Amino acid sequence: TQKTWDSRQVFPPPRRLRPEAGARGQDAVRSVVLQAYGIRQDDAALRALRGMPGEAAAERFDRLRTDYSLRCEFSHFIVELAEETGLARVFKALGFAVETGSCQRRTCAVRW
Repeated sequence: TQKTWDSRQVFPPPRRLRPEAGARGQDAVRSVVLQAYGIRQDDAALRALRGMPGEAAAERFDRLRTDYSLRCEFSHFIVELAEETGLARVFKALGFAVETGSCQRRTCAVRW
C-alpha cells in the first residue's frame, strides 16, 4: 500500500478571505493576495540585508530561511464573493477556491 501525506496534520484549516470593502478589479485581487501572503514583511526583511556586510548578511539570510513561517499556497484559501463574476475567474486562475452568493451562508461545493 502507498501512503498519502495528509497536509491537515501540518496546516491549519482553510481560511476564508474577502476582498476589502469597496475594492474592485485589481484592488480586490491585491487585497486578497495580501491577506493570504504578507509579502511586505518578507520584502522588508530582505531589503534590510542590503546594508549589511557580506558575512553578516549571509548569516541573517540563513536565519530568515531557517525561521521562515509556514506559508500556505493560494489553494488553501477560500475567497468569498457576493456573485460569480470575472473576478471569481481571476481568483480561480490564481489557484484560490471561490465561494459565491448563497454558498457563503450554507453548505455547498467549493469551486476551484
